Amino acid sequence: MPPEHDPAEQEKARSAIAAAVRRLNSVIARQSEVDQAAKTQRRISSENHLAPNIASALGANRD
Repeated sequence: MPPEHDPAEQEKARSAIAAAVRRLNSVIARQSEVDQAAKTQRRISSENHLAPNIASALGANRD
């Protein structure tokens, strides 16, 4: 019987594919977390950069 018709080989292949899909989904989820963290970091950095200008405009830095 050719390997592609062997039920045991088919099950091994299905199992390997399922494991690969789980790993890929994990990588995608992690990349999404990394992207979100980078987006948040850019926002915080931008806010920190603007904070002195905002404070100055509001008169908080008057001597």
